Amino acid sequence: MSGMEIREMRAFVAVVEEGGLSAAARRLHVSQPAVSQTVQALERQLGVQLLVRSNAGVQPTDAGRTLLTEARAVLARHDQAVAAVARHVTGSTLLRIGIPLELPPNLLSRALADLAGAFPDTRVQVVHAATTGQLDLLRDGELDLGLLRERPVGPELDAMPVLEEKLVCCCRRRTPKTSPGPAVSGSTRWPG
Repeated sequence: MSGMEIREMRAFVAVVEEGGLSAAARRLHVSQPAVSQTVQALERQLGVQLLVRSNAGVQPTDAGRTLLTEARAVLARHDQAVAAVARHVTGSTLLRIGIPLELPPNLLSRALADLAGAFPDTRVQVVHAATTGQLDLLRDGELDLGLLRERPVGPELDAMPVLEEKLVCCCRRRTPKTSPGPAVSGSTRWPG
């Protein structure tokens, strides 16, 4: 058995944390087949089933839960080591930013480009994580800044709104023949 790679551990952890291959693929910015192949290769390499797959998503087996605990510890230590070494790069500052998993990829492109132009000695490390994961990383000092879906509770973190998103409620149109409820009529136009 050869050693596991960091990328394989990240893929496995993402699949378990996201509860499925598609969400993990989005988080990792790779294709779903690539994530599936990575997990299958990991199962073959270790000689044990790590996940139980169903229509509702994936759940770790007992072996999978053991690997999840150990992989999280290894990844945390790996990221600590990278950050520690990065502090020794002459004149370089590392800014670790947490970004929600479902944030459109081009939303921050301009802001990060402006940051790079204004502070050329600052390196940005982007961490894709859900709000709860980002809160844990912020409290543990593993992130410098987090873009969260909700305002955190408690005095240990400062928060300010930076973006609002518009949501629309959609439902199937009902007709009087198929349902005794009121019919939905009219058209919806997206603001813009």
